[in-house]
Order: sequence, then structure tokens, then C-alpha cells
Amino acid sequence: MKGLDAIEEIKKKFNLLLENNNKLTELNSSLKEELSNLNQQSKAKDNELNELKDKYKILKMSKKLDGDESETSKELKLKINEMVKEIDKCIALLNK
Repeated sequence: MKGLDAIEEIKKKFNLLLENNNKLTELNSSLKEELSNLNQQSKAKDNELNELKDKYKILKMSKKLDGDESETSKELKLKINEMVKEIDKCIALLNK
């Protein structure tokens, strides 16, 4: 009978291991999905931050155009054109 008891005990432990493996597999999948969602949110926030920085730069430059700053309007226009080209490159990369 000891042999049968040992086999039953091994079966119980094996079933418990299978059950734990299934739970851990589900948890792993759930965590991977959560990580993916958080990565997407992080990228969206980074894009939003970059857009706000660009808007701030443009606003700052437009205020300089209205004021009596040392930079001339021609220099500011060149900077704005440079920024627009950079934004166009970023948009092209995002569309790939």
C-alpha cells in the first residue's frame, strides 16, 4: 500500500504543480499586456510632451517678434522654418 500512497501523493503534487503553472502563465500574460499598455501610454505622453515643447518654442519666438528682443525677425523666421522641417521629419517617421 505504501507504493500506491506514494503514487497518489506524486499525482497530487503533479496536479498542484500544473495548477500553479497555469496560474503563473495567466499572470504572466496579464502582466505582459499591462506592460504593453503602459509602454503605449508612455510613448503617447512623450509625444504630447514634445508637442508642448514645440508649441512653447513657437510661442516664445512669436513673443520675441512682438517685442524688442535682440534677434531679428529674419533669424526667427529661419528658426521657425527649421522647426517646421524637423516636425515634418518626425511626422514622416511616425507614418512609416
